[in-house]
Amino acid sequence: VVAVKTLRIKEGSDEKSSWSAGSQMPIMSQRVLEELGIAANVQHPNIVRTFEIVVEANTCYLVMEACTTNLLSLLQQSRQAGSPAVGELNRYFLQLVRGVHYLHNMGIGHRDLKLDNICITEQGTVKIVDFGCATLFRRRQAQASFLQQRAVPYTASVDYVETLSVGICGSDPYMAPELFSASSYLAPKVDIWALGIIYFALRHLQFPWAVAHEARDSGFRAFVKSPQPFIGTWFGGDNIQVPPAVNFLNMTQRQCQVTRTAQLIMSRVLDVNPTTRADIYDIIRDPWFQSL
Repeated sequence: VVAVKTLRIKEGSDEKSSWSAGSQMPIMSQRVLEELGIAANVQHPNIVRTFEIVVEANTCYLVMEACTTNLLSLLQQSRQAGSPAVGELNRYFLQLVRGVHYLHNMGIGHRDLKLDNICITEQGTVKIVDFGCATLFRRRQAQASFLQQRAVPYTASVDYVETLSVGICGSDPYMAPELFSASSYLAPKVDIWALGIIYFALRHLQFPWAVAHEARDSGFRAFVKSPQPFIGTWFGGDNIQVPPAVNFLNMTQRQCQVTRTAQLIMSRVLDVNPTTRADIYDIIRDPWFQSL
């Protein structure tokens, strides 16, 4: 059994496009090409595998491994069957972080991590899907040596450079605050923020706010002013009054008790400043994460 994703190739698109001279292949936008390139080249146990890419007329078909459910459906089904045990949820999060770790090592930012895009196989293996918003934030670039300025022949060294991303991607509850305020941003830090929101949703069956935008969400505005009481209440069971979470499953909020080290790393994951926010390597090395 396989799953097939369909990508429509728009004719006359204004986007930057690419094609081969004299080829019968349709013109593809840079966005479609990037998604196809990423999907075809990623290989990791926690990334959905693409078996084949078929192009016909103005349509691309991605033939991928099939999954039985995703985390959102799993939590929705738990209204009848009972929510998954904490250990099971932690195992899902562990696999998710491993998948993101692989992507970031490859220089790929997903930019649309959410419960819907985290699929689960019959064997309980997490698979990150949907690279429609993914971008390459680390690219190879020839670095000029000082000899260039002295008219001396030289061979440029090839190095990897990290670039900023542009454009708003994702779904409101998971989106990092800098997406609304900055003209460019670090794609991997956007993924890290989404990981924090996903873990909150897994443990509480709620979202902490509707959108991480101070002018649009009073709960997030309060969090920005004083984040630590929120972290202590959300992940430590502290009895501090904070604005109510957003009930996206129509379920009773569940208490979330974790260790003090978990509170520390989550406070770094949900740091509103992307410069000081944790990166994927901080999470991987964290004692709490390694204990999951």
